[in-house]
Amino acid sequence: MKSKSLINSFWLVMEKIISMVGLFLVSAFVAKYIGPALVGKIALAVASFQIVMVVAQFGSENIIIRRLSRNIYSGVVLARISLLLRSGIYIVIALPVLWYSHSKDMIEFVFFCAVAVASFFTTIDVVATYNDTTLNSKINAVFNVVGLIAALILRFFIAELKLNPLLLTIPIVVTTLLPFLLRLIHFAKSGNKKALAEKTKKPATYLKYLVITGSSMLIANISVAIYPRINLFFLSGLSDAHQLGIYSVAVTLATSWSFVVLALVTSYFPAVYNEKNEGAAALKATELNIAIAAISLCVIVGFAAVGKMFISMLYGPAFADAWLPALILCIGTMLSTMGAISSRYILKTSGYRYLSCKSLIALILCVPLSFFFITSDGIVGAAISVVVLEFISLTLLNYGYKKGTVLKMHLLMFGALPGMVRRIF
Repeated sequence: MKSKSLINSFWLVMEKIISMVGLFLVSAFVAKYIGPALVGKIALAVASFQIVMVVAQFGSENIIIRRLSRNIYSGVVLARISLLLRSGIYIVIALPVLWYSHSKDMIEFVFFCAVAVASFFTTIDVVATYNDTTLNSKINAVFNVVGLIAALILRFFIAELKLNPLLLTIPIVVTTLLPFLLRLIHFAKSGNKKALAEKTKKPATYLKYLVITGSSMLIANISVAIYPRINLFFLSGLSDAHQLGIYSVAVTLATSWSFVVLALVTSYFPAVYNEKNEGAAALKATELNIAIAAISLCVIVGFAAVGKMFISMLYGPAFADAWLPALILCIGTMLSTMGAISSRYILKTSGYRYLSCKSLIALILCVPLSFFFITSDGIVGAAISVVVLEFISLTLLNYGYKKGTVLKMHLLMFGALPGMVRRIF
């Protein structure tokens, strides 16, 4: 069982790496072709529907995973009901968003429609959840890569042949539609036959359970979805699509390496969870913080040295202004990853309610911070606001938990650092 879990984790990581590298390289090629303004419009559409997706899922992802882990038959029934609930909520919310984009710009509306369709298939893809829970992530990874490769080939030829940029809406939809259909066909042929044959009894009971249980996590999920993207919405209103496009490229560059440090956190943190001694657990989390900070600082220094040349080579001179906000946002990525360590440490001590309240406070804080810095310094201000908010989230918003537990862990970093250096050298 442990071996199967490790293999399952391997496929999850491989999918992330392939997706990140492929999307990064081809997106850079396409961005050079279509220019900052259209990149900005696509980024706004993606950000909008990522939030719609979170609302439509209604906190049901973890509920389905938990039920599937305990009872495969009941879990499949719950997933079916969730699919209907997600579809209904998604359509109700997506229509006003599309209407709003229609009133602004026709090109923007076309891309909003494409992203809406692509996001819909991701939202209702409960089969992917089923595969992950039953330790069949290899299936998800293979089908996702097939969809990604098909979409990247289409993007490449549209850019290479200099076709109408509106044709880029096709690969946007293909990226999610193709894996969704392949998973559905595979599930129909190879899924648990008894679970598939299970009839949905008392659907109203399942629906009520999803709504009541999911609503308790909805506010926290929405908060987490909105506050990293609030800058995109402010920039779209206070600036123009050109600046929005440059900022979205800066975000891509600044977060493109995050999977490395997040993979380190994911692989190392079980040792923290399994540690029964509180002091030893805090020390392990502290050492992980130091490792993340060291890796991040190497990336930041490297990007400061060669970032301008890298942007010019990949994206072209039109995106040269992305260097400074990207450099600042790299610091935000470091703080965000260290914040993930603190959050997991809080979860270890069952601080679920505290984290929900913290997410809501962070959302409330990010609105005035983003507005102030963006109106003062544009896209550079937007990047600064991210760093300020991530720093507050990492420190002040965590230090109120259990008489400064996280503060003690951060102070421990300075004591543990010399010992780690001696061990390395």
